[in-house]
Amino acid sequence: MVNLPFRYSTRKTFVQFLHLKHKSGSDEQSALINMGILYRQLGNGEMSRDYLIQALQGLLKTGQIEGGRFSLAPIALEVLGLLAADGQEMRHAAVLLGVAEAQREVLNAGLTEDERNTLTQDMAPIRAALQDSEFATAWAEGRALTLQQALIYAMGFPT
Repeated sequence: MVNLPFRYSTRKTFVQFLHLKHKSGSDEQSALINMGILYRQLGNGEMSRDYLIQALQGLLKTGQIEGGRFSLAPIALEVLGLLAADGQEMRHAAVLLGVAEAQREVLNAGLTEDERNTLTQDMAPIRAALQDSEFATAWAEGRALTLQQALIYAMGFPT
């Protein structure tokens, strides 16, 4: 898990900013995903998961899948996958990361080289924990899920 490079008071201010952004309805799904990312970095998997699930539910409800340059659903799914890995649910992590990759392809929202490198590093413990065939099966299972199915799948696993 990455530690945020700023002091607690700055983190607290950032959390307050994201809460305010969320409450104002300003790009709500993006704010929820950012809060999910932040809470994962702060080590609060439960809060992170709650925000990410809420964001995915909102994206499905509104039909708003893309947010500017970034595609929101794959980002939320990737963070949910990494949360699963944080909790040693490696197969679950591989499924969620597989569906995130498939959603990126559907939305034509590839990763930058830096993002790809970071994701590859983040996935290393998942690949190491699973046999190649287990990883490939879980990845393929994830790639076959729709966004709705992925949300249901993600909701079935606590952090």
